[in-house]
Amino acid sequence: MPGFSQDGETCERLMSLANGNVEGNKIKCANGFAMQEDETCARVIAPANVLLAGNGWRCRAGFAREGVSCIALVVPANGYVRGNNWYRHLEWHRVKHTCLRTVVPANATLCGER
Repeated sequence: MPGFSQDGETCERLMSLANGNVEGNKIKCANGFAMQEDETCARVIAPANVLLAGNGWRCRAGFAREGVSCIALVVPANGYVRGNNWYRHLEWHRVKHTCLRTVVPANATLCGER
């Protein structure tokens, strides 16, 4: 039955927590809060440059997760940011942390993915 949890052969009514709600037979923490080992909902501690996502966080576009922080992407010339990564422009190829121009021989055309 919704709102109850089975404990052996008995059922116990689930009580809403501060910053949490009963959903079906479980307690779910509100957005920006996460379930703790002691079954309470605690605020998610998020570093700078993040977006809260449900009960966790993710880095904003232009930043990449490194441990428990978000660091700014270093984008070389002829590269661009999309989400949490960088890509090279057409006619360039990625070599580690740089973009190098693709050399196209005479009488050839450049084709391939963007």
